[in-house]
Amino acid sequence: MAPAVTPPPGTKILVVDDDPGVLEMLRDYFSSRAFDVATANTAFDALKLAFHERPDTLILDLGLPDYPGEEVLRRVKKFLPSTRVMILTGRSDPELEPRLRNLGCDSFLLKGTPLKTLEETILSWTPRTDPGKRRN
Repeated sequence: MAPAVTPPPGTKILVVDDDPGVLEMLRDYFSSRAFDVATANTAFDALKLAFHERPDTLILDLGLPDYPGEEVLRRVKKFLPSTRVMILTGRSDPELEPRLRNLGCDSFLLKGTPLKTLEETILSWTPRTDPGKRRN
């Protein structure tokens, strides 16, 4: 069995969803895998946290109570272009994914996608740290 791959220390994820159960599930999952995780349940709080915390990855729901998640994507990509944005939505619309990718979305996944798939996608974007190897 291959050794576990962990993110570099300090790798930050901001999870944005208006469903407290989704926020808790994703926070618990990624925190247990050595990510620094912040959460927000509104677009306003998401943007405030994003600009303050400068996350490596933003996991973003589209259906937020104050502004559309699409607007959060636009603003994050404009002001924090190196932040990777993963859309995690329950909306299955064939025109949605191409539109969001044109706005800078790095990954588009439907809710219900295994958490391991989300993690593997995020790890593919970050330099990896093998706990069995020393860094010089």
